[in-house]
Order: sequence, then C-alpha cells, then structure tokens
Amino acid sequence: MNRCASLLVVGLVVSTLGCSVSVRSGESRRPYPVARSSPPAPRGPAPAPAPPPPPGYYPARPVPPSRPNEAPAPVVRVSNPIVIPGDSSWSLREREQWRDLAKEAQTSLNTVNATCGTNIGGAFVFESFRGRFVGEAYGGVDYLPNYARAPFDALAGLCRETEMEKNSVRRKITGVVISWTTAAASSFTVSGSLLLATVNPKDGLGAGSYQTRIDRGIRSSL
Repeated sequence: MNRCASLLVVGLVVSTLGCSVSVRSGESRRPYPVARSSPPAPRGPAPAPAPPPPPGYYPARPVPPSRPNEAPAPVVRVSNPIVIPGDSSWSLREREQWRDLAKEAQTSLNTVNATCGTNIGGAFVFESFRGRFVGEAYGGVDYLPNYARAPFDALAGLCRETEMEKNSVRRKITGVVISWTTAAASSFTVSGSLLLATVNPKDGLGAGSYQTRIDRGIRSSL
C-alpha cells in the first residue's frame, strides 16, 4: 500500500506526506475571489481656513454659547489714538461731544502708555452712547469724562507701584473698551487682553470710587 495516505476532497487529492496535489482532468481551477476595495474618494483641495479678524478688532462683549439667540456683540476697534464716530448718523453737536470725551480719555491713555511702557489702545462702544449726547453737554452728565478716564487712570496707578505690577499690565492688557449703561452700577471685567469698562455715571458711585474698584479688582486678572 502506498505510504501516501490521501484524502479526496471535492475532486482534489490532498497529500499529507508530501505527495503531489492534482486536479481531475477536464476540470479547470477556479480562481479564488479577490476582495475589491472601493475606489478612493476624489481628492480636491482642502477647504481654506477661516481668515483671522483684522488686527485691532476685538469683540466688546462676547456672546455666551448658552444664549445663541442673542444679538451678536458689537465689534469695536481698539486703537491709539482713540477714534470717534464720524458718520452722518451723529449730529454735529454729538460729534463735538465725542471729540471732547475722546480727548479726555486720550490724555489718560497717553499717561498709561508712558508710565507702563506699553502701546495700549482705547475704544468706545459707540451705540451704547446713542441718544445720550442731547441737550446739555453729555446729556447733563458733565462728569462723564471722569468715568471715561477711570479705567486708564487705574492702570497707570498700578504701573507706578513696582516693576511687578508694571510687568503684569504689560503682559496682559492691550486695550480698554468703554461702554455706557443705565441698567447696573459701573463695573468692569477682563476678557482676553481687554479691560472692558461699563460706566453708569448716575449710579452714585463716583468716578474716584470706580477707579478704586478697578484698581483693587483687576489684580486677580493680571
């Protein structure tokens, strides 16, 4: 008996001891199926990333994600020197008051940059002042410039203390944005590199106390 023990399986003689493998005559070998991969997806140019905002443009009040239906925050331009509105939607009388208010704020801004060794900019949220420059100067709030100067004066005061305070202001603050409100007392917050000052000249606080509030509170954000 042949030592090659063979097993006949579906027409194939398979040897377990090194014997040849044969196929019955008249039968052709059927190729095994070859897995075919799906054609590659067409490759086009990658979408261009969204362009960054122009230099100097910052959101004055970012809208929290939990309030998607709220109107977008106004966008202001922080600059040095401070700019004022010049379009015809503001009367000549209003633009004259803007000029005087910006001049007061610019004086304090210049002091900040000279004292701190910075190039901090300033800006007003124009629309928050809409309708307030009527009748008497600043709508009868003749001490409004003192409130507008308070955020800048607070920063300058910090830089006069020691190098540690001065370096903290240099590293953190690039601009001051001022808006007017009647809904709450004068306040401030630091958002990114901006000091956002919200003033209410009729809150009874006083510009000096407002400056002190900024001086004491901003230290935890620097």
